[in-house]
Amino acid sequence: MGDPWEVLINYESNELVRRRYKEIHNREANAAHALEISASFSQGAAYFSSAKNADRVVRPLLLYYGVLSLARGTAIFLRRGIREASLSPAHGLSTVNWGQTLAQSNSDIGDIRIRVTKDGSIHEFAEATGNQTLMRISKSAINQTSTHDTLVNNQEFTLSDILSRFPELMQQYIRWRSDGRCAIGGVEESSPAGSVIIRINKKWGTFSANHDLVKRVVEHLDVLSIQEAPDFWHVSIGVPLGEVASERNIPGHWDYVPSDGFGIGFSCLVGRYPGGWLGSKPVALFLLAYILGMLARYFPSQWTSLVRNYGNDAASPTLLSAMDTIERQFPQTIADFLDRSALNS
Repeated sequence: MGDPWEVLINYESNELVRRRYKEIHNREANAAHALEISASFSQGAAYFSSAKNADRVVRPLLLYYGVLSLARGTAIFLRRGIREASLSPAHGLSTVNWGQTLAQSNSDIGDIRIRVTKDGSIHEFAEATGNQTLMRISKSAINQTSTHDTLVNNQEFTLSDILSRFPELMQQYIRWRSDGRCAIGGVEESSPAGSVIIRINKKWGTFSANHDLVKRVVEHLDVLSIQEAPDFWHVSIGVPLGEVASERNIPGHWDYVPSDGFGIGFSCLVGRYPGGWLGSKPVALFLLAYILGMLARYFPSQWTSLVRNYGNDAASPTLLSAMDTIERQFPQTIADFLDRSALNS
């Protein structure tokens, strides 16, 4: 896994875009169509470049517009026949009573909420990427793919819902809130009939997975038992009679690629939402970028207080790490989906 911008820069070239588009779709993109694609990637690159050197009080807004530009370029490129004019001008998301939430005494920034709306960029991005998470498990190349649930109109998420499911943020998040919902782990190769066994690492780095965390990771599933071993937790989850165990019977499956490693990823289990819903990691990155961007844009005093460490600032390390995660992972995610050769590395 190298620098994603070494891949993405090729999508700023009209000629290279036209060649790649024909390879994928077996049809020509005319000059105007290619320009619509390359312009989105050029704009996205400029936003991310500006964000890298920006003050933290404006950085999330630049990151969100970078995410939005790359997402729109991806939607035009990967969805055959889609043009810039046919994309929705809406985000596909809205804030829910943020002023009221933040005005409460001892308010927690993790409680701010967003709602999925009917049409918009996030839906187009999710469709273009097939609601998939491309994963690096024990390798630096993509070697696994997981397909997730689609977004539902009027579905709501809090900021903590999203942050608590990113393994990249757990070292900071658990010092702020005690409701983390992800852990390093995987599925055992063999399980008794009528069940599937998952294992969860008790430690990774300085992070420890206790019994309460394990229960949150497997919440909304048919848990038969949770057993402790020296290095792991073993969880038995029921599978309905006559059914074959599938991803629906276990927590969500994402990966965790440490920023200080060699691009080699770990298998990560992520707690599902009520009803068993879980979206893709690319969609979660988009949601996170939207919330931070809108918070900085429309509630600058609240955002500045957080990142300048004024008053109630326990969330600050997590939010700063979240910006780093968006900056590092979203371009890589886009490069993986665009450069299909990565799937066969």
